[in-house]
Amino acid sequence: MTQSSVETLPLASIGQRILAYVLDALVVGIPGAFLVLAFADINITANKVSIPEWVSVVLAAVSAAYQTVMVHWRGQTLGKMALGITVVHATDGLRPSWWSAGLRALVPWLVSLLPLGALTLLLWFGVYLVAMFDPHRQGLHDKAAGTLVVRARTAPSPVPPPPPWPPAPGR
Repeated sequence: MTQSSVETLPLASIGQRILAYVLDALVVGIPGAFLVLAFADINITANKVSIPEWVSVVLAAVSAAYQTVMVHWRGQTLGKMALGITVVHATDGLRPSWWSAGLRALVPWLVSLLPLGALTLLLWFGVYLVAMFDPHRQGLHDKAAGTLVVRARTAPSPVPPPPPWPPAPGR
Protein backbone atom coordinates (compact mmCIF):
# COMPACT_ATOMS: atom_id res chain seq x y z
CA MET A 1 0.00 0.00 0.00
CA THR A 2 1.37 3.40 -0.93
CA GLN A 3 1.31 6.56 1.17
CA SER A 4 -1.41 8.03 -1.03
CA SER A 5 -3.59 4.92 -0.62
CA VAL A 6 -3.07 4.99 3.17
CA GLU A 7 -4.41 8.54 3.16
CA THR A 8 -7.66 7.31 1.62
CA LEU A 9 -8.37 4.77 4.37
CA PRO A 10 -11.55 5.67 6.31
CA LEU A 11 -10.59 6.86 9.79
CA ALA A 12 -12.33 5.43 12.84
CA SER A 13 -14.63 7.88 14.56
CA ILE A 14 -13.78 9.25 17.98
CA GLY A 15 -16.89 7.50 19.32
CA GLN A 16 -15.72 4.13 17.97
CA ARG A 17 -12.32 4.65 19.56
CA ILE A 18 -13.77 5.60 22.95
CA LEU A 19 -16.16 2.65 23.02
CA ALA A 20 -13.37 0.25 21.97
CA TYR A 21 -11.23 1.64 24.81
CA VAL A 22 -14.05 1.09 27.32
CA LEU A 23 -14.48 -2.53 26.13
CA ASP A 24 -10.73 -3.13 26.42
CA ALA A 25 -10.71 -1.59 29.89
CA LEU A 26 -13.33 -4.15 30.87
CA VAL A 27 -11.31 -7.00 29.33
CA VAL A 28 -8.31 -6.08 31.46
CA GLY A 29 -10.14 -4.49 34.38
CA ILE A 30 -12.53 -7.28 35.36
CA PRO A 31 -9.76 -9.84 35.97
CA GLY A 32 -7.69 -7.02 37.46
CA ALA A 33 -10.43 -6.32 39.99
CA PHE A 34 -10.04 -9.86 41.33
CA LEU A 35 -6.30 -9.27 41.74
CA VAL A 36 -6.97 -6.03 43.61
CA LEU A 37 -9.52 -7.71 45.88
CA ALA A 38 -7.16 -10.60 46.58
CA PHE A 39 -4.34 -8.35 47.80
CA ALA A 40 -6.09 -5.20 49.03
CA ASP A 41 -6.14 -4.42 52.74
CA ILE A 42 -9.75 -3.43 53.34
CA ASN A 43 -10.55 -1.86 56.72
CA ILE A 44 -14.30 -1.28 56.84
CA THR A 45 -14.34 0.32 60.28
CA ALA A 46 -11.75 2.93 59.26
CA ASN A 47 -13.33 3.24 55.79
CA LYS A 48 -9.90 2.68 54.21
CA VAL A 49 -8.61 0.53 51.36
CA SER A 50 -4.90 0.02 50.81
CA ILE A 51 -3.63 -1.59 47.60
CA PRO A 52 0.01 -2.68 47.35
CA GLU A 53 2.02 -0.66 44.82
CA TRP A 54 3.09 -3.79 42.96
CA VAL A 55 -0.55 -4.60 42.13
CA SER A 56 -0.87 -1.31 40.24
CA VAL A 57 2.37 -1.99 38.39
CA VAL A 58 1.20 -5.51 37.44
CA LEU A 59 -2.14 -4.17 36.18
CA ALA A 60 -0.43 -1.48 34.09
CA ALA A 61 2.05 -4.01 32.67
CA VAL A 62 -0.73 -6.47 31.80
CA SER A 63 -2.67 -3.70 30.08
CA ALA A 64 0.38 -2.56 28.08
CA ALA A 65 1.21 -6.17 27.14
CA TYR A 66 -2.39 -6.83 26.04
CA GLN A 67 -2.39 -3.72 23.85
CA THR A 68 1.05 -4.45 22.40
CA VAL A 69 0.48 -8.12 21.57
CA MET A 70 -3.01 -7.67 20.13
CA VAL A 71 -2.15 -4.60 18.05
CA HIS A 72 0.97 -6.24 16.62
CA TRP A 73 -0.61 -9.67 16.10
CA ARG A 74 -4.05 -8.67 14.78
CA GLY A 75 -3.94 -4.89 14.38
CA GLN A 76 -6.88 -4.95 16.79
CA THR A 77 -7.65 -5.45 20.44
CA LEU A 78 -10.89 -7.24 21.37
CA GLY A 79 -12.61 -3.87 21.78
CA LYS A 80 -11.44 -2.72 18.36
CA MET A 81 -12.60 -6.02 16.83
CA ALA A 82 -16.06 -5.51 18.32
CA LEU A 83 -16.24 -1.99 16.86
CA GLY A 84 -14.78 -2.90 13.47
CA ILE A 85 -11.71 -0.69 13.70
CA THR A 86 -8.03 -1.51 13.35
CA VAL A 87 -4.62 0.05 13.93
CA VAL A 88 -2.33 0.41 10.92
CA HIS A 89 1.08 1.92 10.34
CA ALA A 90 0.56 5.40 8.89
CA THR A 91 3.14 5.00 6.13
CA ASP A 92 2.17 1.66 4.58
CA GLY A 93 -1.22 0.65 6.02
CA LEU A 94 0.18 -2.60 7.43
CA ARG A 95 -0.16 -3.91 10.98
CA PRO A 96 2.19 -2.11 13.37
CA SER A 97 5.58 -3.63 14.17
CA TRP A 98 6.38 -4.80 17.69
CA TRP A 99 8.18 -1.51 18.24
CA SER A 100 5.25 0.63 17.07
CA ALA A 101 2.65 -1.43 18.95
CA GLY A 102 4.75 -1.31 22.13
CA LEU A 103 5.43 2.41 21.89
CA ARG A 104 1.73 3.06 21.26
CA ALA A 105 0.86 1.17 24.46
CA LEU A 106 3.65 2.66 26.56
CA VAL A 107 3.06 6.37 25.91
CA PRO A 108 -0.14 6.59 28.02
CA TRP A 109 1.35 4.28 30.65
CA LEU A 110 4.49 6.42 30.99
CA VAL A 111 2.38 9.57 31.29
CA SER A 112 0.36 7.89 34.06
CA LEU A 113 3.57 7.41 36.07
CA LEU A 114 4.23 11.15 36.36
CA PRO A 115 4.05 12.12 40.05
CA LEU A 116 1.90 15.19 39.47
CA GLY A 117 -1.32 14.25 41.25
CA ALA A 118 -4.48 15.36 39.46
CA LEU A 119 -2.40 16.93 36.68
CA THR A 120 -1.19 13.43 35.78
CA LEU A 121 -4.77 12.37 35.13
CA LEU A 122 -5.36 15.41 32.92
CA LEU A 123 -2.18 14.70 30.97
CA TRP A 124 -3.19 11.04 30.57
CA PHE A 125 -6.56 12.10 29.11
CA GLY A 126 -4.68 14.57 26.93
CA VAL A 127 -2.79 11.71 25.26
CA TYR A 128 -6.12 10.54 23.85
CA LEU A 129 -8.04 13.83 23.56
CA VAL A 130 -5.52 15.25 21.09
CA ALA A 131 -7.16 12.94 18.52
CA MET A 132 -10.33 15.06 18.64
CA PHE A 133 -8.45 18.02 17.18
CA ASP A 134 -6.12 16.19 14.81
CA PRO A 135 -7.00 15.90 11.10
CA HIS A 136 -5.92 12.23 11.12
CA ARG A 137 -7.56 11.61 14.52
CA GLN A 138 -4.21 10.61 16.01
CA GLY A 139 -3.67 10.71 19.74
CA LEU A 140 -0.17 11.42 21.07
CA HIS A 141 0.38 7.65 21.36
CA ASP A 142 -0.52 7.26 17.64
CA LYS A 143 1.79 10.10 16.65
CA ALA A 144 4.68 8.63 18.65
CA ALA A 145 4.14 5.18 17.09
CA GLY A 146 3.34 6.41 13.59
CA THR A 147 -0.08 4.72 13.54
CA LEU A 148 -3.63 5.44 12.45
CA VAL A 149 -6.89 3.88 13.61
CA VAL A 150 -9.11 3.10 10.64
CA ARG A 151 -12.36 1.32 9.93
CA ALA A 152 -11.69 -2.35 9.31
CA ARG A 153 -15.11 -3.20 7.97
CA THR A 154 -16.31 -1.86 4.69
CA ALA A 155 -19.79 -2.03 3.29
CA PRO A 156 -20.53 -5.53 2.08
CA SER A 157 -20.50 -6.04 -1.64
CA PRO A 158 -23.92 -6.48 -3.19
CA VAL A 159 -25.07 -10.08 -3.23
CA PRO A 160 -25.51 -11.30 -6.81
CA PRO A 161 -29.03 -12.37 -7.68
CA PRO A 162 -29.68 -16.10 -7.52
CA PRO A 163 -29.55 -18.01 -10.80
CA PRO A 164 -32.89 -18.55 -12.49
CA TRP A 165 -34.75 -21.62 -11.31
CA PRO A 166 -35.39 -24.06 -12.77
CA PRO A 167 -32.32 -24.00 -14.98
CA ALA A 168 -32.92 -23.45 -18.64
CA PRO A 169 -33.20 -26.68 -20.69
CA GLY A 170 -29.91 -28.04 -21.90
CA ARG A 171 -27.91 -26.94 -18.90
